Amino acid sequence: MSFLADYIVNTHHAYLNENTAQIAAYADKIAEVHGSRHPEVIKIAAIFAKIATDMSAHLHEEEEVLFPAIKRVDTARRAGNKPEAADLETIRSSLIRLDHEHQEIGDAAHAIRHLADGYTLPEDVCNTFAVTYKKLQEFEDDLHKHVHLENNILFPKAARL
Repeated sequence: MSFLADYIVNTHHAYLNENTAQIAAYADKIAEVHGSRHPEVIKIAAIFAKIATDMSAHLHEEEEVLFPAIKRVDTARRAGNKPEAADLETIRSSLIRLDHEHQEIGDAAHAIRHLADGYTLPEDVCNTFAVTYKKLQEFEDDLHKHVHLENNILFPKAARL
């Protein structure tokens, strides 16, 4: 579990930290330039801005609270020691909250995909528009992998601790 937590941080959290602000800026730019002809991009920019804001607190919770607690409990169990009750409670409460947040972020990403018609480019748009849709699709693809690792592998194992 410790390896998987580190992998998630080093791969998926790093991707988010490196790309989320840039994607939000691109989404804002195309909303400003193309919003009158493509009102969906105004909604996309607003949804992604909320994702970006929520994601910051979400990543902090995982990196600074949940993952360290999982690592401490995992280490204690492997050494044959009893884990701290506070760590077990931290894991329990964090898993409930983070699972709910995963659902919200996933729903938001799906709403973006729907508004963007599966990231199909209109004919009358600029390169920045194309780059934005490409980055949004890349974000969604990474999000699916990221959430899969957490919801289907790491979190169930942590819940059994």
